[in-house]
Amino acid sequence: MLKRFILYGILLCSLCPVGLVAQTVMYKIELLQKILKTAREDNNKVNTLNALGIQQCYHANYTEALASGNTTLLLAQKIKYKKGMADAYTNIGQSNQLIGNYAEGLKNFQAAFKIYEEINDKKGLSASYNNIGQTYSYYANYPEAMKNYQASLKIREAIRDREGIADSYYYIA
Repeated sequence: MLKRFILYGILLCSLCPVGLVAQTVMYKIELLQKILKTAREDNNKVNTLNALGIQQCYHANYTEALASGNTTLLLAQKIKYKKGMADAYTNIGQSNQLIGNYAEGLKNFQAAFKIYEEINDKKGLSASYNNIGQTYSYYANYPEAMKNYQASLKIREAIRDREGIADSYYYIA
């Protein structure tokens, strides 16, 4: 009886953090959806939609994340908000990659890359290199993946993005 009680206690404690993370993600999704109901069609709405897509990916709602990404992209194009467009392409690429549609993911990462390059967004550019490298890794094209990871690392070192540098080393390893 005592063994069973201890076993259930350990099981409950080990599952608790996962439940809390899922609840936090769901709370963020609900909050973002509430904000969107009254948002004007401007940069803030694009940023909120992009944040919603990211949270939907965290919650493994890839179809919804893809829909949010496409909605975001259309709005960002309509208001000519380039950073929002690039972030939307990145989110669409991530969603496609997570459902195994690597070719579509790569296409969207490359579209994001071009815009980040155009607006001189170094952090976005380094993330794009990393995402493109990840896609090539899925294709088992390791030389091309490594080339992109190294390019990402070089930018991240130049802008002193410590978290990004750690991320790059993770993928290089």
